[in-house]
Amino acid sequence: MKNNTKINTVIDKFKSLYIKCDCSTHMLQAERYYEDKVDKGFNFAIWYYGIRGTLTLKERLRWCWKLLTTGNIWADSVIITDEKALELADFIKTELKNENTNE
Repeated sequence: MKNNTKINTVIDKFKSLYIKCDCSTHMLQAERYYEDKVDKGFNFAIWYYGIRGTLTLKERLRWCWKLLTTGNIWADSVIITDEKALELADFIKTELKNENTNE
């Protein structure tokens, strides 16, 4: 039982929010880390998880052009709506507020 408590403490220490990209191929992970009062911050990771459904001809051509001209397919950017941006902002504000009340 004691080991489970330790694992849960570590998991609770790093809270994450996952936001799916509106293009359906990426996901933004916003993670709050807090090692101590000096080593703390937010980690943003971009995950590529594939295409759901069929791309339109326009999207296929856009992807081909991007690959031919740059050699990569937007694996470093995430498109989010205003609603998702507000969700991200709320997550960050909540974590900062919680941190300030716990000090």
